[in-house]
Amino acid sequence: MQNDEKNKRIYADKGVASHYASVEGLQPGEEAIVASLGEGLGRATMLDIGVGGGRTTEFFAPRVARYVGVDYSEAMIEAAKKRFPTFAAAFQIADARALPFADGELTFALFSYNGIDYVDHDDRIRILSEVRRVTAPGGLFAFSTHNLTRDDLDFEARSSQGLLARVFGAPKRARLRAENVAWPSFSAASHAMVNDGSFRYRAATYHIRCEAQIQQANDAGFPDVRVFSGRTGRELPRSSQDEPGDPWLYFACR
Repeated sequence: MQNDEKNKRIYADKGVASHYASVEGLQPGEEAIVASLGEGLGRATMLDIGVGGGRTTEFFAPRVARYVGVDYSEAMIEAAKKRFPTFAAAFQIADARALPFADGELTFALFSYNGIDYVDHDDRIRILSEVRRVTAPGGLFAFSTHNLTRDDLDFEARSSQGLLARVFGAPKRARLRAENVAWPSFSAASHAMVNDGSFRYRAATYHIRCEAQIQQANDAGFPDVRVFSGRTGRELPRSSQDEPGDPWLYFACR
């Protein structure tokens, strides 16, 4: 079974959908991107991709001119409708690889919670192209993605760690190495499918380097890309040669 098929089965689980329906609040990167929109948010026609259980619905649906939330999981859409009956008509089942919207129909697309990371590479490129198609010229596409240079994913003990951290972290490191037989190649790769332990080691998650993600967005037709820390929401300078260590990053693309 391919990675994206395995991942889709996870999101189809009603227990997983119930969990996502309990999560609230915007993440720091999302807050920073919203702040950059200013008063333009109120005029936005918004597509909330991978809406899940509606974490972002509570904030955006009452604030934008038009709101549509989509997810490829029926269980997620059912959970979102149950959580927000007032906006039930705004939710629909749809796959980001083939969005049921006209060219340039939306002005703001959001794919939060790293949802773009749960398909394989070719489908990821297809998603970027689809979002570009349905987003109006000058419109904004914001999304988060797992960072291949994250500093919280250790396959080997670090010299900077204390003895207890190395000892107690050994079982997790061994499990990560066992689940990722190609892990030695990650340090030289621009992107990789990584089993980082999510969903009890059941998921394969796309990880990518910051510059490689910017290039993907550029290639899809988004020439202007801003990068935000997933931890703090701070905008990261493009001039820096230091690779960020955040588990995931936010990208604001126009």
